[in-house]
Amino acid sequence: MTTSGYNTINSLNRRNGVESVGGKIVKESGGFLVAEVASAATGLGVVAVADWLIPKPVMKFASKTISKIVVEPYLDTIESTVSKFCKLDECKVDPNTPREERAERIAKTMIVFGAAYVASMGVKLFARRKMNEITGIIEHAPAALPAGATMWDKLKYYGKFQFMAPQEKLIFIADEGVHLGALYVLNNQLAPFTDDMIQRTSKVIQKTTGASEPKAHEIASMAWIWEASNGLGAAAAMTVIAGNHLGGWATKGGVGKFLANKIPSESLSHVEKLALKEAANPHLSMGA
Repeated sequence: MTTSGYNTINSLNRRNGVESVGGKIVKESGGFLVAEVASAATGLGVVAVADWLIPKPVMKFASKTISKIVVEPYLDTIESTVSKFCKLDECKVDPNTPREERAERIAKTMIVFGAAYVASMGVKLFARRKMNEITGIIEHAPAALPAGATMWDKLKYYGKFQFMAPQEKLIFIADEGVHLGALYVLNNQLAPFTDDMIQRTSKVIQKTTGASEPKAHEIASMAWIWEASNGLGAAAAMTVIAGNHLGGWATKGGVGKFLANKIPSESLSHVEKLALKEAANPHLSMGA
């Protein structure tokens, strides 16, 4: 959908007594916060129940396989790289721990935290779209995956994030960009504070849930290493939400070209088609 079509939707809404742009910003921001909370809960939940859902022999086999194929051959490089970006106690290499055990621990972390991240992002995207649907927030339609698409077509489709609307892309770029920046600070400059909070939170989890020390530490680590920085990411995302409504940030200039999807007309909503029609024929109006 074109920028003029998007702006026309806003003008049609104003003309027909639909809520103000400010009201839409509040609604979409509130919906995004709901999605953010659902995402964080999902990520922590996956970490919490991973050992219960996945049989220990299966987890052991997966960790050992990934460890042997992916981690152990490059363990020195991985540990050296991690030490540059993470100053937390758990990121420090213990030379007294056998190489094989260190590699297996990294492999398990990749499996559990990787699954938690993928699940949490999927929930965030779904919950945000659902909240927008409930509150009546309209944005550009994402590109549709063509029928009979090849594997290469699917890789390009998902790799270029064509399944996301331009507004979604910019919101998630801001969210995850600031999130990762804050994550770096928590794991480096604020590492002593983060280590202390992980230990304190781990003890609280053990006392309140009866979880083992390793599992409580795993959950606390996810909470402070990953989720604690989500607040700043959410603030950045809501700034973009305001910018999208007030200035069409995701659809203008170089940013708009970079984020644009090629949208089949079939994927446009009825309201979007009306907006495009009026954009092409300014003399038309909803009341005509």
